[in-house]
Amino acid sequence: MELPATCGGVPFPKTAGGDGRPRDRQAGDQHIDDCRYFGLVIDDAIDGPAMERIDAWQHAFEERAAQAAALTERTSGLSATARDSDGLVEVTVGSGGQITGLRLDEEIRRQPAATTARQILAAIAAAKASLARDFAQATADTIGLDSATGQAVMNSLNVRLGLTDRPDASESDT
Repeated sequence: MELPATCGGVPFPKTAGGDGRPRDRQAGDQHIDDCRYFGLVIDDAIDGPAMERIDAWQHAFEERAAQAAALTERTSGLSATARDSDGLVEVTVGSGGQITGLRLDEEIRRQPAATTARQILAAIAAAKASLARDFAQATADTIGLDSATGQAVMNSLNVRLGLTDRPDASESDT
């Protein structure tokens, strides 16, 4: 199979090792997207310290991916339940802050609607705050609250839950 003279629009080198002589296909050559990458060029171009850095980056990426998967697993089923101070209203919120349950005590009928509305809103706020605490604990245990990722995750959650008005200023600086 004849390979193209360019790879991604870039002229493809006809030599390996810089000696100016054309080179035939050899063991170690890699073909990616119909582009030939000479094993000799790759092996000679990447020295030991560079390979160690690449390995360290790969390890760090794999570690962060595992931490993110662990965080997702721990938080995907989170929910929180809270009651208002009188115990007449109970609200449950799911992992995204959505209301998944609302229980009103029968005694609620004996009070003005405005009081009931305030109690419902207070119970929702308490449930969301409880959810944020649980989420923060899971974040601390998996990716760390002090990491940039942990801070971004918590900031995003707090915005989504309405516990803060806007993203953290430090996040918009990056």
